[in-house]
Amino acid sequence: MLKKNFFIASLLGNSRKDLSRESTEKLVHAFISSRLDYCNSLLYGIPDYQTSKLQRVMNASARLTYRAPKFLHITPLLAELHWLPVRSRIHYKILLITFKVLHGLSPKYLSDLISIQQPLPYNLRRNDNGRLLERPSAKTKKTMGDRAFQVAAPFLWNKLPRSARDTTNLESFKTLIKTFLFKESFQIS
Repeated sequence: MLKKNFFIASLLGNSRKDLSRESTEKLVHAFISSRLDYCNSLLYGIPDYQTSKLQRVMNASARLTYRAPKFLHITPLLAELHWLPVRSRIHYKILLITFKVLHGLSPKYLSDLISIQQPLPYNLRRNDNGRLLERPSAKTKKTMGDRAFQVAAPFLWNKLPRSARDTTNLESFKTLIKTFLFKESFQIS
């Protein structure tokens, strides 16, 4: 996958002088970003050295879009393009699937994997009245099971701000979580 993405980027680079920035960005989305996003929720929890390979493809695409030199710092370019880093894209996909599960927009086999946490019988300041997801029983050793959807979904969902968890509209939810992940990735307050 990496070789093919770099090959496509090099083909786009050869014709970049004839394309506008907007056209290049659309081509990058069509041929490179779509490949990075396809089934990327399966990549949750992979080691950093493996996500860094995918991030290099994204960085090269951002440099291609802006005709930036190879050693220019990439973070401002990614922020200006409003592109989430690879790890945040993975989290975005899992949160989107979780939203669809909770609102009945997904297959039953996924909805069987997660459950809503029951509200506490007594009142606490931290009582979210069932808007949090139940986390599976804790393990003492990190295993491949920690990458499973039923573990990842509650972990990521419970970190979301309450406004995002309370949203019932899919488009509003997408906007809220992209903003949340964008601020988290680029340390914007």
